[in-house]
Amino acid sequence: MGKQATSESFGLSFGAENPALDRRAVASQWRQEANGTNELDRGIAVESLAHYGGRLPMKILDAQVDWREDVGNDPRLEVLVDETPDRSELRFQHDDGLWVAIDNGYVEYFSWSGDGNDGGFSGRCFEITTTDGEQVTLRGPWSSRAGCVNQRRFGPVVDVRLATDPAVLERGYTFRSGTLTLSAAKQAIDLAEEDAHLERVTKFDSDELYWVPVRDDRGEI
Repeated sequence: MGKQATSESFGLSFGAENPALDRRAVASQWRQEANGTNELDRGIAVESLAHYGGRLPMKILDAQVDWREDVGNDPRLEVLVDETPDRSELRFQHDDGLWVAIDNGYVEYFSWSGDGNDGGFSGRCFEITTTDGEQVTLRGPWSSRAGCVNQRRFGPVVDVRLATDPAVLERGYTFRSGTLTLSAAKQAIDLAEEDAHLERVTKFDSDELYWVPVRDDRGEI
């Protein structure tokens, strides 16, 4: 396990140093205080609810790096969070067939351009909502990758491994694939026990940008 999260960690103005806090419970408390009689508490609660859209952001609790030194693949950042937003809470934008939602550091994306582009995920349908409030059904979208997102106006983002169970971080497997904004990924890697940072690299003929974990003793960016 890595370094202890502090209140400076991503999205944790309400006390990230206490991973036992439940973000829905805190949001509920804010709603109660917003309707209370204490003017100071009411003002803080109303401002907090407005800032977070009535709910709290995902909390980053811990992180580590799988250096994958026995294979030729890039190292992968593994991140423990309290929970991830439900897709119904996300609001997607799209650009040239790429559909992207960013929610307080959490990122979700699909590649889908409509009929004839429906062979991904075995033809499974994904119901999403755009930033304009439009309900869209993505039938058989493809998963894409962070480098493609970073070529558009949505990035920079970093593909990671995510878990909500501390035991997953302990054993080092059964993560799920996920993506964070670069800012959130940087704050996550700062929690890793081994000193490391994210270094920008360019890949493929299309010059896609990626951020890869690197040990600090190999030099700064």
